[in-house]
Amino acid sequence: MAKTLKIKPNRLLILALAVLLIIGLAVGLVSLLFGSRGAALQLAPTSLARGQDFRIDGEGIAFATDEAFFEYRAGGGGNPLTTTPLGAPISGYDMSGDNLAVFSGSTLQIRGLAEVELTGTIHAVRCGNNHVAVLRRNAQSGADSIIVFDSAGAASADALDYSDGKVLNFGFHTEGGNELLWAVTVATAQSRPVFVVKMHDYAGGGAMRYLPSFFDQAIERIFFTEDSIFVAGTQDLVRYTLTGGREKYRVRIFGQSVLDMGTSSGGVSFLLQPRGENFLRTLRVLTVAESDYAGESLVSLHLPDAPVSAFLQNGSLYAFTSERLYGFNYAGRSILDLELPATPLRVRAVGQAHMLFETEDRVYLATVTS
Repeated sequence: MAKTLKIKPNRLLILALAVLLIIGLAVGLVSLLFGSRGAALQLAPTSLARGQDFRIDGEGIAFATDEAFFEYRAGGGGNPLTTTPLGAPISGYDMSGDNLAVFSGSTLQIRGLAEVELTGTIHAVRCGNNHVAVLRRNAQSGADSIIVFDSAGAASADALDYSDGKVLNFGFHTEGGNELLWAVTVATAQSRPVFVVKMHDYAGGGAMRYLPSFFDQAIERIFFTEDSIFVAGTQDLVRYTLTGGREKYRVRIFGQSVLDMGTSSGGVSFLLQPRGENFLRTLRVLTVAESDYAGESLVSLHLPDAPVSAFLQNGSLYAFTSERLYGFNYAGRSILDLELPATPLRVRAVGQAHMLFETEDRVYLATVTS
């Protein structure tokens, strides 16, 4: 005669709790593997003009039209903080914090100061918090030079002469409270181009220091952290000490372009994209240590479609395709997979929590919500 198994009520309760625990663990595992299902991309329409050449500085956003210069703050609901009328169209501008400079032809104007007429044609300006650097090109000789203005509008005694080559990029970095001007130059007088990074210390009496020259590759990007200068070349990513400019190591990145940099407790991470038609859907995260050795790790991500935009923001990698937003941590784990409410033409990070999301119709301020 078969025995009947009897389960006491307290055992039924324990069994039910065990089943619920298993279900909860399964749901948690699905969320861990496939990202947050409760997240959404919130779009707030702005009055920013579509197709404009934006400048982003932290939470600040700015752009210019022929009539006015507009400045926004990411948390300001999409309305401009300031609108500055322009007497004539400008050729270019830059901003950093409260510092702003615009130019047209050979005329420069720094916010709060009178216009200055310079010799030569202005090709670009870069703002630091306390200085403005102006790149000029001599109309006759074609030689490049940079003149630097302080916050009171006083120009440096001597312009920085780059007549032995061309200035490819320049900007400011603050080191120990002191603002340094850096410039990436290329000298073409030799049989092959030579790329150099120069650092100018105005508060230190105009002292200049150089990083070692690049003879075998071009310099494409330069990144700063509190302890390092990272130079991204066409073949190598090289780490230098911030003071002294001593090379610590280099990591081979041949065949890949560096799109962005982010820092975390795990080190310094770089977003890479392989060059070439066969790798349009591939992104990689290279993480290195700020020490004598790189200790590098490389994560490859293969998206279903080619990304329209991709960047690192607040410890995450965001990749936008024409239909979806994918999010990953720097170790490559999926944390987000969302269908987009509109097709993006361009997406750019703003600060640590916002994005500019541009479509065919208008520009939105986007935020990922949980």
